[in-house]
Amino acid sequence: MPKQKPPGTVTHTIFLPDEVHKQVASVAGYGEADDLIIECVTEAMKPRWEKWLKQQAKELGYDLKK
Repeated sequence: MPKQKPPGTVTHTIFLPDEVHKQVASVAGYGEADDLIIECVTEAMKPRWEKWLKQQAKELGYDLKK
């Protein structure tokens, strides 16, 4: 039975390099790979998102250091 798209999500196709795919398949059991990838992307996005927000605020003339 195919996996159903959870509510509140967007379908996004990604292409993993072979080595990363092997690592994900080794660490995550069947049906858990999506959760592992989401966890990794979420953690990787935190500092990038904060940097982007600061950049946008600076461009708009806000000083976030106050």
